[in-house]
Amino acid sequence: MRKVLILGSTGSIGVQALEVVRASDELDVVGLSAATDVGQLIDQAREHEVGRVALADVHAAGKAGKLFDGEVLAGEEGVRELVAASRASWSGVSWSRRSPRRRGR
Repeated sequence: MRKVLILGSTGSIGVQALEVVRASDELDVVGLSAATDVGQLIDQAREHEVGRVALADVHAAGKAGKLFDGEVLAGEEGVRELVAASRASWSGVSWSRRSPRRRGR
């Protein structure tokens, strides 16, 4: 079983990556992240039985922490921690220009 980490899982490329995982018996999602979309990220985590997620937006992560039974990591540091701890065989990254880091630039 290959471990997969998807950063930006709520974007169009991330959603497509999860469709590939869903169709495979050889891929297992070990982590998901998003910028701000709490609802979709939690739905994805529950569907793929992922116990750890990260949200780049700290406020969104706080909201997710109240709704999700697993571990929720917050901010850029949380995303880095998710990557480091995942031990994934493959990581996919789909990050929007509208991510919290780029606002105001």
